[in-house]
Amino acid sequence: MSRITMESTLAGAWYSADPDRLRKELELFLHHAGVQADPALCAVVMPHAGYAYSGPCAAFGARALALRGGLRRVVVLGFSHRVRMPNAVSVPSRETDCRTPLGDIPLDTDALAALRDHPLFADVPETRRSENSVEMQIPLLQAALEGIEWSLVPVTLGQLDPDARSEAARALSSLMDDDTVWVVSSDFTHYGPDFGYVPFTDSIEENLRRLDGGAIDRILAGDAGGFEAYCRETGATICGRDSIGVFLNLLPRPFTARELAYDTSGRITGDYRNSVSFASLAFYHKESP
Repeated sequence: MSRITMESTLAGAWYSADPDRLRKELELFLHHAGVQADPALCAVVMPHAGYAYSGPCAAFGARALALRGGLRRVVVLGFSHRVRMPNAVSVPSRETDCRTPLGDIPLDTDALAALRDHPLFADVPETRRSENSVEMQIPLLQAALEGIEWSLVPVTLGQLDPDARSEAARALSSLMDDDTVWVVSSDFTHYGPDFGYVPFTDSIEENLRRLDGGAIDRILAGDAGGFEAYCRETGATICGRDSIGVFLNLLPRPFTARELAYDTSGRITGDYRNSVSFASLAFYHKESP
């Protein structure tokens, strides 16, 4: 079988194209991510901004995956920031591998082919050009999972209505097994005039934590409907609403969940005029009593 590579489109722009420099940066983030090993881990929500901003927070999720054990496949559940794709989902059809400066990762081509049998799923190559929701997860996963053999299932959601979210979840649930972990890609509130969202102008740090906390509480409870309602009521600019919503619809019950890390670009830069929030959240299988 000939190999066809899905090439990075963000190396040299969103992150370093130099493999040594990139590896050192990511390993430093991972070194400082203090998490405990838990073999019941099944999924993490992780941010996808530039590593200088979201890397330290995202590293908590990636480190938790690395400590889990028994991992053979990673589904990255991202979404399209730029390409309009109403009620559709894109997965690769030709490529067999994904390449970043840290090397190649094999795609699970059988799983991708099975997904394309579903009418919601097709190959829209434009979604793999300069789309950070999926690509920014991959080098961090490569650094965290070094020495582990694993395959990748990259999924890019379009703009989904509630019925399409449920249908996508039903199709993706076939990939939920003991050897598979899920990376659900989302940043949290995008605050400030650059994002057209200024619901408050004082105590911004505290108010952002409260606003994000309301969404995080509903996500950790597995409450897909409550999460969607909260976003509508508050206008919270959480870019991965579809990624999170789809995942909450396929999350096996019972489960437990916890917040691993939270941060904002405003804290990192010291400037809250415009700020993006980040969180790493973890979900664990729980045996029925």
